[in-house]
Amino acid sequence: MPSGHGGQSNSTVAKAQMRFSCALFMKFGNLKKLWKDPVWSQVISVLIIAILTLLYNYLSSLINKTNLKGEFLSFWLLKIPLWLIATFLLICFIVVRFILYFTRNRPFNYDSETLALDRATFEKIRTSILPQEYITYIKQVGFAQSSFHHDRLLNLYKILEEDQKADFHFLNPKLEYAKKNLVLEIESFHSITSRYIFGAGDSRLSIPPEWTIEQPQRFKEAVSKISVQENVIAQKHDEFIKFCRATLKI
Repeated sequence: MPSGHGGQSNSTVAKAQMRFSCALFMKFGNLKKLWKDPVWSQVISVLIIAILTLLYNYLSSLINKTNLKGEFLSFWLLKIPLWLIATFLLICFIVVRFILYFTRNRPFNYDSETLALDRATFEKIRTSILPQEYITYIKQVGFAQSSFHHDRLLNLYKILEEDQKADFHFLNPKLEYAKKNLVLEIESFHSITSRYIFGAGDSRLSIPPEWTIEQPQRFKEAVSKISVQENVIAQKHDEFIKFCRATLKI
């Protein structure tokens, strides 16, 4: 009987330890989620700094045999020369700039699998999502001079929908950065066309032709903004294609 009670006791202890370990693991997991959150990570950082500051003041009061309040006030009322603060900020600025420069310019080393994935993404963009014919239309005709079938504009915006998908990205950060720049310009174009282009009947769109008489200034503004952004998109697209081809050797 005693051995039975002992076995039952050990089992209870083991279960309690297991529950405690699981609870710690869950709390650690939640803490990691909070740390990755842009808002809570800052709150946690401030709390850590505050706790470390209080700990320093407490230890300093023990060593110097003074009260905690006095150490706390002397710490926060410490006079620091302005030149020292300026020097510290300058050093921090230089270090951050160096880190950013090194990170952005660090070469991405491909292996056969990552190269194949980025090539597939590039081929998908230039053959089905944003083929050359869409950009050729922008360069030669555009959306500002006359009416056009609504599919031409919708086709240009396919990349905006694709960009919301988790698997639509390059593994090479530089290629992803170039793609994001192109997407941002197309998003800007979407914002412009939503203000100036409307239905013209028979599945066609255009800048309202009546604006030439009723709102001539708005018509000129629409033509100008659309034309300028079309040129930007065409330039960003060409830069993107050339950079991807040079990087991916395709």
